[in-house]
Amino acid sequence: MPHPNPLHSVALSHAEEPIVQWLAANAAGLQEIQSRLADVQGTVHWGQWQSISAIVPTMAVPSILLCALPLPDNHSESNRAQIWAEMEAALSHAPGVALIWLVLPSETAATQAESMPLPFFLQEAMRAGVREVLLNPFESLEIMSALNRQRMRLMALSTSPHSGGTERESRQGNNAEVIAFISAKGGSGSTVLATHWAWALAKKQVRVGVIDLDLMHGNAAMHLSDQSPAFTLYDAAVQADRLDGALLWSLMLECDSHLRVLPAPTHAMTDADVLAHITPAVLKRCLAALQTQVDVLVLDVGTSWSSITPWALQAAQTIALVAQPSLPHLHNVRHTLLALHDLGIDMARVQGVLNATARHAPMTAEEFQKALPELSWRCIPRSESAVAQAVHEGVAIGQYQCRDLVARALSRWADEWVQAHPLVLTTHAHTQPQGWMRWWPRWKSSATAPLTSVATSSVSVS
Repeated sequence: MPHPNPLHSVALSHAEEPIVQWLAANAAGLQEIQSRLADVQGTVHWGQWQSISAIVPTMAVPSILLCALPLPDNHSESNRAQIWAEMEAALSHAPGVALIWLVLPSETAATQAESMPLPFFLQEAMRAGVREVLLNPFESLEIMSALNRQRMRLMALSTSPHSGGTERESRQGNNAEVIAFISAKGGSGSTVLATHWAWALAKKQVRVGVIDLDLMHGNAAMHLSDQSPAFTLYDAAVQADRLDGALLWSLMLECDSHLRVLPAPTHAMTDADVLAHITPAVLKRCLAALQTQVDVLVLDVGTSWSSITPWALQAAQTIALVAQPSLPHLHNVRHTLLALHDLGIDMARVQGVLNATARHAPMTAEEFQKALPELSWRCIPRSESAVAQAVHEGVAIGQYQCRDLVARALSRWADEWVQAHPLVLTTHAHTQPQGWMRWWPRWKSSATAPLTSVATSSVSVS
């Protein structure tokens, strides 16, 4: 087969507005990929990676450009920098075009030795605006997942009521609600409640993101998954200027079809590390990006406050102050309320959560509330054994034992949130996939019935 002319386009589909387009250097590598993606057709552009900056401005929007190309060569550093700069300019002016790079193996050992090192390529690609990079060998499911993520991002972009290329979806006209869980005292169970309530909310078909802000001892991820996180808050902070909502959401640890976690750094962060990387400005950027993807953002602040804690608390619409019914916790709650007052936080935004209540505790729920009448308190019953076993297995308490007292209390809490936000469950309707995407198996999970709310026997507070 003769080598096609550069930038010569051959139409493979007669769709009026093709969503997927291809860029390939030769037919061999492209045919091998397309043979496994029979339902994904589109215009084919022939050329090298230098052609991307010329192709992108000609594409209709929204479009996805699948680049089936090897790594760029490592010659002429100044020329390569110019090509990356031209690509970045083209993609920045075309927010409706998403670029996915399928890295093909080099044809010969000589060209492989001359290729750009993979870590440098990934860094340059992210800076230039490449949305996703997939490495050979490719799995059909992997490519379809990437296409699905970018299709959803572009659909949200195209249906946004705002101008200027914003990704904000038209969910009630407001940002996602931010709820911060803070602990009055170590061991109060704020992380357990934050993560397991997020899971209960996700089972109600509410899209939830969890950010672990306990930079020294954060372990929110292990409460919902047994996987080791590959991407943490530290990684997001380092690359914050290149992350949009869809990309950040795709990099977070997936714990459920509606729930993802941005874990705390896997290594202990010193104050110098925090000041240098995880700053209030970075956190603000991450929150703004994720608010385009979720209905609820849960911030697990924990006990160890850092330089970003005041900003996180001020950004939250609701602050869940978690304590246990004991005199030391009561003492610390008062100190925490004074700290919140000093930050200028309205006490109406603070919701007390009394964890591990029991009938025969040294201090009853009624006594605790009587000592702190300025707050309203929600009670969560004690179930130490079931919660500990669920955490040990890396699953939510509602998944481990749905009839447990804590699971039922959190499910009821999630039901109350959904009832107070009736529009949430209908806001994703306009992003349902069309064409070949409607057969994507991921969407079958959305038909899962939500958990049935069961009344809990926890201690009630009048």
